[in-house]
Amino acid sequence: MPVEVALIFKGVSLSLGAAKYLGIIQDKLAAKLDQLVGSEFEAGIRAIRQASESEAEQGSLLREARSRFNKAVSLEKGLRLGFAHLGLALCHWHLGDLANARQSVNELLGVHPPVVPLAATIAEKIAVAPWWVTVWLPGSFATKHFAPAVAKLLKREILEEQASLTDLQQSVQACLSDL
Repeated sequence: MPVEVALIFKGVSLSLGAAKYLGIIQDKLAAKLDQLVGSEFEAGIRAIRQASESEAEQGSLLREARSRFNKAVSLEKGLRLGFAHLGLALCHWHLGDLANARQSVNELLGVHPPVVPLAATIAEKIAVAPWWVTVWLPGSFATKHFAPAVAKLLKREILEEQASLTDLQQSVQACLSDL
């Protein structure tokens, strides 16, 4: 069955339109917002790294890092939220505040992994739907054939983040059981 070139381009155009609509392709505003949200976390990492290399200002740098991680905890989500809790726990620990260190670790263990976007689930359903369902979709041939790739693209980053967060939580849990 020969495929028309126009149909392929229509499918690609439809996929790009769907990607923009579903948020796969970020616009500049979303990228800037993400950068702003991550700045507190990055500043906390920088301060804790400096504290590890400085003896004279270690206390003030740890307090600065603790402040930044406290802000990051309210802004971040997923794996970065887990790392923000870990950074906060380390700051509390080194500042001698063991109760808050344990609380931060417990909050780290309670971080929920991100969920797979609804768009990925819909794309998976379209990929396995019978022809008589997909025939009503715009560019039905191309949509049905590109749906598995779109679903895989949408899920890949989320699944990697879920696995990394689970690994982090298991590592922290193992360290707690060794104490």
